[in-house]
Order: sequence, then structure tokens, then C-alpha cells
Amino acid sequence: MTNTPIKLYLEPWGEEFEMPLQSEYVLVGDGPENGSGFTVDYSEQSIVVSGWTGSTVQVYSNGEEIGDVRWRPPVPDFDS
Repeated sequence: MTNTPIKLYLEPWGEEFEMPLQSEYVLVGDGPENGSGFTVDYSEQSIVVSGWTGSTVQVYSNGEEIGDVRWRPPVPDFDS
């Protein structure tokens, strides 16, 4: 358990959010149903969440959207 805030990284958009202790963040993904869903990697200092091909992601903290989904284009198909 850490006593310092954790960083949330949202990929592939390169956004970074500092998550204060005892906070709750909700991520909502929207994209093709045949996608693989979120990929989540974490350590004591950070959480990295990646969207799937064709998806967009909204991030909420305390019921308020942070960042802006309008500036996050759908995830490209990196395998093409």
C-alpha cells in the first residue's frame, strides 16, 4: 500500500491523471463489440489503461468527466 497519489495513464492518447488517495475513477469504453476490451497494467506508482481498436474512453472522477472524449479519436488499428 502506498501513501502517495497514483498516476493513471490513458493510452494511446498519452493522457496522464493524478489519482489522489481514496479517490475513485470510472472509465467507460465505447467501441466495437468484437474488440478485446481494456488492457490494464499496474504497479505501485501507476495504472496504465489502453483502449481497444476503434474505441473511445471517457474518464470520470467524483461523477464528473475529466479530460474530454471529443479530443480522443478512436484507437487506430495498429496491426494494419
